Amino acid sequence: MTKAIIKVNEIISSEKSDTQKLAEIKQFVDILKNKKESTIDWQLVAGYLDQQIFEFFLRNQSDQKITEFATTLAGNLAEKFGLVRDTTTMSRDMTRPN
Repeated sequence: MTKAIIKVNEIISSEKSDTQKLAEIKQFVDILKNKKESTIDWQLVAGYLDQQIFEFFLRNQSDQKITEFATTLAGNLAEKFGLVRDTTTMSRDMTRPN
């Protein structure tokens, strides 16, 4: 919506006649009315990022810096969001090399 306000302000501030300004504003408002509302599924975005990040960690687990970062990130996520590690379902330990 900020871009729309900026655009209207530009129209109002222009050197055109009031009639021209009004016509432009009406046209712009019609465009805004007919523009479909775009929505972003943030949960889907977060899930995709989650998958990509942890796949990166798994592909690069032989790199000590990445392993340390992954371990720190997992700890911070657990602390911030109250996650509990269920070791009974884990198939890999990222702190040990293959």
